Amino acid sequence: MRVLIASDHRLLREGICQFLPRLSSRVDIVEVDDFEGALSKSSSESTFELSLLSYTLPGMDNTSGIVNFVEKFPLTKVVLLTSIADSTHMLEAISAGAKGVIFKTISVNGMLAALHVVMEGQIYLPAEILLSLAEGVGIKRKPKTVFPGSTVSERFSSAERHVISLLLTGLPNKLMATQLDIPESAVKSRLRRIFKKVNATNRAQAVVALLAEEEREIV
Repeated sequence: MRVLIASDHRLLREGICQFLPRLSSRVDIVEVDDFEGALSKSSSESTFELSLLSYTLPGMDNTSGIVNFVEKFPLTKVVLLTSIADSTHMLEAISAGAKGVIFKTISVNGMLAALHVVMEGQIYLPAEILLSLAEGVGIKRKPKTVFPGSTVSERFSSAERHVISLLLTGLPNKLMATQLDIPESAVKSRLRRIFKKVNATNRAQAVVALLAEEEREIV
């Protein structure tokens, strides 16, 4: 697995390099400190499966840079690294072609979990941003309410509700499987059924839809 880390902060690059080998059995890492370097390395070397781009990367010009990068290198999964908790710019990054947005301050295990989500082909956004987006359309998350016995909860089996409770915390499939003590294939199967029931095509859509259903039930 080949990974590009593009950031002008050396300590951030070094920190990520320390734990990226845990993402796959073999990880080849290339570091650059500006957008021109990211374009150059991506053009001259074998395809990167994952590219981590800092939001403040010199020369990137925010989301227009993401659009440019994704158009030139459509096979790489682009993840934006940011320290700005702003749902608008995160959604703009996803619309521009990024497969995920991760806070630079996230824990090591949190970043690995987020990257696993992206590598599985899903879109990753921080849980707090998803909750903020949900509240922005009038959905307010009540603490410790995960589909109580009701007409809404009857739409989901007991097995699906277990997955839903973990989905709302942002856990990737592999960690869900570990926590539930089931095969990862079983988690994926349950997620597909959940997505179909809430008319979602990815995790972000599913979380917002599930929170909306939960709010309607509470009200």
